[in-house]
Amino acid sequence: ILFILYICFFFFQAEDGIRDAQESRGLGDVYKRQIQDNVEASEIETETGAQAVEVCSHNVDMIMKRILKGSEPGSNQNKKITTALTRILPYLTQNLEQPCAQMMSYFKDKLDYSMLTTGKRDEALFFFKRFIEILETAPNNYSNLRKTLIQEEIIHKTFDVLKTISTDFDKINLEALEKQHELITLGLHIVLGALNGCPEIQDLLVDYHLCELIYKLSETSIKVGHVGKYAEMIVDFMTSKKHILSDKASGVFLELKEKEKLEKKRIFEQKKREMLMNLGKVKQTKPEEQQQQKPKTSFKFEELEEEKGISCIVCHEGYTYRPNDILGVYIYTKRAKIQDEESLLHLNKTIEQNGISSVTHFTPIHLSCHNAAVKADKALKKPKTEWEGAEIRNSHTKCNNWLPLRGPKTSDSDYENSLVKFFTCLESTGQLSQERLWVIFNDLRNLLTKIAKQENLSKDTKGGTIEHNIKLIPLIMQLTLHFFKKPANKEKSVIYASSLENLLEKLKKKDIRNITPEILYTLLTLALFAMDTDKWFKEAKYLIFTTLMKLAGASYRAEIKKAQVQKGSKQQPFIVSPVLEPEKEDKEPTSFLLNEEQKQNDQSNEFNVIAQPHMIFVWLIESIFNKISGSKAQTPVINIQEVLETFLTKNNEKLLNDFEEIGSSFKNEIVKKKSVEDFVAILNLKDSINLEYGSIENFINELLLPKQF
Repeated sequence: ILFILYICFFFFQAEDGIRDAQESRGLGDVYKRQIQDNVEASEIETETGAQAVEVCSHNVDMIMKRILKGSEPGSNQNKKITTALTRILPYLTQNLEQPCAQMMSYFKDKLDYSMLTTGKRDEALFFFKRFIEILETAPNNYSNLRKTLIQEEIIHKTFDVLKTISTDFDKINLEALEKQHELITLGLHIVLGALNGCPEIQDLLVDYHLCELIYKLSETSIKVGHVGKYAEMIVDFMTSKKHILSDKASGVFLELKEKEKLEKKRIFEQKKREMLMNLGKVKQTKPEEQQQQKPKTSFKFEELEEEKGISCIVCHEGYTYRPNDILGVYIYTKRAKIQDEESLLHLNKTIEQNGISSVTHFTPIHLSCHNAAVKADKALKKPKTEWEGAEIRNSHTKCNNWLPLRGPKTSDSDYENSLVKFFTCLESTGQLSQERLWVIFNDLRNLLTKIAKQENLSKDTKGGTIEHNIKLIPLIMQLTLHFFKKPANKEKSVIYASSLENLLEKLKKKDIRNITPEILYTLLTLALFAMDTDKWFKEAKYLIFTTLMKLAGASYRAEIKKAQVQKGSKQQPFIVSPVLEPEKEDKEPTSFLLNEEQKQNDQSNEFNVIAQPHMIFVWLIESIFNKISGSKAQTPVINIQEVLETFLTKNNEKLLNDFEEIGSSFKNEIVKKKSVEDFVAILNLKDSINLEYGSIENFINELLLPKQF
């Protein structure tokens, strides 16, 4: 009983998995959050040989009987219990042949697709769902469990159902698909679970000539229920290098993918030639007149570039082929509290106002393509609203707005016109209490804050990772800069620059009254638009970083004091022994966060939790400044907005690649850094700190001692 309770608890915890970066249709990728890394078969086995088979068979019978109670008419068994027991089941087989076969015997006759169209639909659906849960949960190395699908001919029945919508390999009978989409969806879901770790079933896809059919179903034109997304997941699985794959089956899918790529290239070349022929066409005249009339312009096909950078999810074209057609991305925007502009700039106690906070799955689409898709969605038999249809195109990730990406040849007027859509949708979030410039700027600040604090970016949308959202930063920066350039906001740049100078003067004097991390986050973001890079690298970065650490130290000491009051303890905060003090012979020297033993100290970990978001935020601003200045050589930039405009609009492909590099560094390196010493090294602040404090240890001592700064 205790074992069963433990497994139940473990599975409920596993339900809160985090989605991976590559998600083409936004489905919760349950196959990539299986728990085989945590619970291996060797950890579950308690018996060996015949005794193990007997014990496992008994456990399977016991759990299956309890699960079957949930299918009885009028059963009041909790659905969560049924689901939890089902997900335990594959582990109880321990991948032994007899228990696996015994488990499948319960499903063999119940997995009847024809029952789904009869009065026994609910009963059949119950067994299909339980069976899919088993396949989802079974670890990759449970090949015997999946092979029983072949032995019991369950997978063969599924393949036969899939072939009912195919007239000739990759030809789809759309009418049959519409009628049987529920059966096809269940079949594809079973196939997806069965393929994992079982090359034998993968080869059967080739033998049944289903590879071409599944690849055809994965196309974006297939919008029947959830058929498309499961088919696409199968294609992604069979073309990935992360899984155990049959060379035979994976080779077919890779070949189909390459054929599709070549076909798209052929269509692109054909369209390009047709366009150029129209541009260079002359009137039909007599032969002698034709010799005299020649096209004024000659076109060299080899000089024309193919589409580069991001392209529209609908037409697969971007700014190379359609330079004057505005491209943007779907975003999800909601109301959020922001700081009042006037009070913050005067470093007074801030007042909260209404603002916005945006996240994205970064699905590019032309505004014209979006409008055409909206029109088509409304004409369906079951019409979809604008954002219901957009959610499907957006990898099944919730969205309610569209934000333009300015291209190299996009004029100010075209960009301004495209913003009508953005602000029209924005009005649905409610009345904004601040000017547009301040609202958009704080949207950028809110996104940077979420990244620095490592918040769940897909909490509201069920899609979108750090890789997607890091690329949203330059789009919001483009929009912010656009408003900075408006004549009505010319004085704003001067006011903001003056506020930053006032802040730096206060920090030089060690005056941090009324200063909070939230205020510094806002002013740090403002520095991207109102501070030259030379001042950032040489002065501002150090002053703001050390101030944030002092504020973190104050929060840490407040927590210690609070804990002492609650426990009645007089324990002193953990203090670093300064390097300048002589070491005692009978006691080893101590230093904060400088060796693995002290990193485990509860108090140091508590300080890290408080300080890490501040340090990451400074790193984000530093990384963007490095990209703006073009190198880490800290090249002086006097007019930041002129350089920023070139950086944000000259080359979209390079711009997004720059931010992808920032996102990669964040995910693979920065989030693993915890200590002040780590970030001092990353931000190149060691010399400055040594100059003022003597050593990093002395600096950290000042952070942790109960002292007013």
